[in-house]
Amino acid sequence: MSKTCSYSTGNCHTSKKAAINNLSIPSYFVRKYLSKGKASISLIDPKGRPWLVILLCTSRGSFSGGWIAFSLDNNLREGDACMFELVGKCRMRVHIFRS
Repeated sequence: MSKTCSYSTGNCHTSKKAAINNLSIPSYFVRKYLSKGKASISLIDPKGRPWLVILLCTSRGSFSGGWIAFSLDNNLREGDACMFELVGKCRMRVHIFRS
């Protein structure tokens, strides 16, 4: 499954996703807050641990390399929601809301 329900407010993007292999970010969030291209970004999990992931930004964005490890280690399950708070140019704090 890869159905996603998402919304963005301020410098935060919230996504509820059923799959763990990658995560898409809407184009309007990419245009406003991120640069096009390929970049390494640090995701800070709820325990304060940094995770280096690859962010691919074209017309929309997606986390690829490193996202599976983040998902598995943080026990993301179908129905969980993640809120991504941009806290620096290449840093996002991730808030996880369990279903």
